[in-house]
Amino acid sequence: MTQLENTTGEVIARAILSHARAGAFGVLVKDMPEFEPTALLAALRPGKIGLRLAMPGYSPTVTKSLKDAAQRAGFSEGTFVTTVEGAERWRNDARISDTIVVVAPREIPKLNSLNRFQTLSADELYKQVCREGLERLGVNEAQKQLWRALSHKQVTRAIPLEGLLTYFGELEQALSKSGEEVLPTRSRELLYLLGLLPDQELFTSPTAAKIAQRLLENQRVVDQVEVLSRADRQRISKALAMRADTPAGAKLQETYQRAMLFYREQDPSRLKDLWLRDVQDLLRAKPTESPVDETPPAPEGGDEPRAEKPEKSPTVRALDMILDDNEEGLTQLADTVRRAMNADPDDDDADARDPETGASLEVARSHPFLRLVERYVTASHFGGFIDSPAATLDEALALLDKAQFRPFDPSNGDWALRQTLADLVADTELDGALLRHFDAFIEARTMLARDVRELLLEPLIALNSSKKTFATAESYIAAYKALTEGLKQAYEAIAQIAPEGVEVLCSQVLALDSIVFRTTSGFKAVLSPLHPLHLWKFIELSRQLRVQAGALTAAERGLLRDAVQDLPNFVTTLYVSNYVTNAGPRVLPEAGVRGGLPFFEELAHQYAGRDGVPEIARLLEKFCVLHPHARLGLRVALVDPPDIDFVLREIVKLTERRFRIGGRA
Repeated sequence: MTQLENTTGEVIARAILSHARAGAFGVLVKDMPEFEPTALLAALRPGKIGLRLAMPGYSPTVTKSLKDAAQRAGFSEGTFVTTVEGAERWRNDARISDTIVVVAPREIPKLNSLNRFQTLSADELYKQVCREGLERLGVNEAQKQLWRALSHKQVTRAIPLEGLLTYFGELEQALSKSGEEVLPTRSRELLYLLGLLPDQELFTSPTAAKIAQRLLENQRVVDQVEVLSRADRQRISKALAMRADTPAGAKLQETYQRAMLFYREQDPSRLKDLWLRDVQDLLRAKPTESPVDETPPAPEGGDEPRAEKPEKSPTVRALDMILDDNEEGLTQLADTVRRAMNADPDDDDADARDPETGASLEVARSHPFLRLVERYVTASHFGGFIDSPAATLDEALALLDKAQFRPFDPSNGDWALRQTLADLVADTELDGALLRHFDAFIEARTMLARDVRELLLEPLIALNSSKKTFATAESYIAAYKALTEGLKQAYEAIAQIAPEGVEVLCSQVLALDSIVFRTTSGFKAVLSPLHPLHLWKFIELSRQLRVQAGALTAAERGLLRDAVQDLPNFVTTLYVSNYVTNAGPRVLPEAGVRGGLPFFEELAHQYAGRDGVPEIARLLEKFCVLHPHARLGLRVALVDPPDIDFVLREIVKLTERRFRIGGRA
């Protein structure tokens, strides 16, 4: 028994009592962090609130000790059982009005029969800890704002529940032993329990938003230390050597040694010996502070340094405006880009100009999948199945008029997704929230489908064109997540009643916003620009940019600007069920990316994705350094490149550096 397990048991008990006071018929508790069962039993001691408690799934030895502890806590044989069947008897007895609580250490057989019970999730327990922290530990305004910051959505993703429980328990102990005057100091020092660095400046701007931003910046610094590259370590070592005889150098050296202990051991307890500001100074240290050394090398031949070129990429400009919190500029940029996309090439609007710099913008007006998307991705068509006489994807795109198309339409007679969900909710007593999530998903997608062309060509700009559009996209992703998680939790319950129906239902949901081809050489697929897992990366990037905007260095902003136009694809394989193919299920690996949109093939290229492609540009650069006479007239032969667009863009970048190549590719 540990203090953490005691604290966890007591917090779980208080969350259960909160449900009971609200009139819950039943509460199901499972998949919780390790807790002390006797502490939970003591906190649930029978009183004014009627409770019946079942604790199935424990070993015989633990079960015996639980019965003894329950008896000591005041439970009788009629209000405490250790089997699922006992809880089922209570549920089926109309005379029982007490709240039925089932606490299981894990998923066990027959637990799905209690699916009508409210489930106490880890997310809810996290919020419970934050509420209690606000009430019990909010001794001043800054401490209250800290607990509000810890409940921010972005922060909850960065901090583990176990760490939060430990942090809460330690601060409670400090309050009881030493009084409230120690909390401001201890709340800064104990941040290592959350996997963060202690931060003396945590309350410099004591608002929930500012504290949340600082906690996220803290997490980013910890992540950076965890994966220090060899180049980073060498750079820091050189910087320390140049400051060896200075007081600042001695402090940096001490910080470096402690940081390397954490790097080698990956033990969060090592963070308690560090401070956030010291680690930030260490990571920013350079071998020299002389501005002369930071000046870029002069071009060859004695040319004058060239002025920085105005940015022409709309996506990069959108990133700059997000980082600068320039919402008005984003809206103007989106309007300019939209007009240029829809304008005739001969019109004045076709020449898009940056609304702030006046620079000419290179707005994309075409896309390899534009014709495909405009045909088959609409408010009612969620992609579909194309039976094509072609052999390759390019041929299939050219022969769309000669192919047979079957849309994925959740409202038509073949699918009727909503009606299927409604029937399942009625027949299996599923949570009615599934229907609400589905309706919210369809409503948000209908609004986004109006801008499907913009989301294909310039997704980052389209999503950030207005606060309303971004909020719609966020609700779209949230509804999809809630829908899929709800189906996952209910899968076994549905399968018991309709084993074939549950497979069809999940197949339909997974197929939404994908376009599947059956060709003479096998199955192929393309993601729709409205696919939730494709849009998610742009939404999440926008969120992170807004949260960390003020904390990014110029170098970090530069890295983001270089990478934003080639974001990685997180959907590396696509499952297509037999319900879609009618020829058995297929798992299609990613075969490449065109214009930022991934495509998948049953027979993938030998080299899929972009791994190793940037090395081509680096090898060319080294070759030009060693053989400068070969720059003009250089020819590059590429054999079976996996992503020709990306390869060519990497090579073209060399022409913008001092290694100018005047050759053919």
